[in-house]
Amino acid sequence: PGILDMEQFYGWALETLLARNYHQKNLGNLNFYFNSASNLFEPIAYDMLFAPLGDTFMVADNRLLNRIMRHQPFREVFEARARAYVENSDNLAADLAFFDTVTQTIKNDVIRDAAKLPPTADFFAQTRFYRDTIEKNFTQVKKWLEEGKSIPMTFAEEIYPLNEETCL
Repeated sequence: PGILDMEQFYGWALETLLARNYHQKNLGNLNFYFNSASNLFEPIAYDMLFAPLGDTFMVADNRLLNRIMRHQPFREVFEARARAYVENSDNLAADLAFFDTVTQTIKNDVIRDAAKLPPTADFFAQTRFYRDTIEKNFTQVKKWLEEGKSIPMTFAEEIYPLNEETCL
């Protein structure tokens, strides 16, 4: 916490949870911004990929999440923030409205771009999948918190010293 803006981290971790983002992990796409006004690093949500949540929130492939969420006081703050977010159904409505607005804004450009890969049909299938995933993950997190009072997490067992094999 001495070098990391924890409020920004909790927000980023919540985005990571709700997206079941598996693309920002130890080996890439994990980016930070140094805020000179606060002298703290802030995580940047970059190149997130949506996927359905499984039985747990997989933090094992992200060393920072893995370490911070193992520390009970930090995990409790994160889960309180997640609980407050999913208990307010207006947040899901706002998330879906934002997604729909972005999709609508780029739709005509996607249709006009005949040289793109993947083709237009894939774009529409993926946007439906991503929109459904947003809704399902929101509902899953809410269910976890209602039923078990905690978000189930899968952690990595880190071995020291860290080397190429233990970083994967």
